[in-house]
Amino acid sequence: MRGGFVLVVPMSGDPESGAAHRDVAWWSQLCDRIRERTRLRVALMDLPTGAGMASAVADEAPGRAQVFDEVTPGVRSALIELSRGVCSSHPRLLAEARTMGVSALRPRELEAALRNGTLSALFAHPVTVTLPISA
Repeated sequence: MRGGFVLVVPMSGDPESGAAHRDVAWWSQLCDRIRERTRLRVALMDLPTGAGMASAVADEAPGRAQVFDEVTPGVRSALIELSRGVCSSHPRLLAEARTMGVSALRPRELEAALRNGTLSALFAHPVTVTLPISA
């Protein structure tokens, strides 16, 4: 993959707020709204704690999402580095994205940006590097 996408990592819930986002339709609508409001593509990544969720979201919106499952740590890092932003409630992935200078948002933060009309600004940083295919 090349830059210009938002990496979405569905989780069973946001441990910080206690709000559960288990509804596949919610994640599917979120992915659609990201695409509509930013013109960025969406990549979905499954984690063991959310196994099957990303695939189900992609099934809800066929042709609109690229799904990655059983992702190795190296591939995960490459996806984060190439993405414009990461949306997840997974604290380790959010911290990893922030150390790389990538926008890292929890679902409730993304919802607020959608309501305020500021979503595009969150993912405005330019992609300055492309990793070699061997990475």
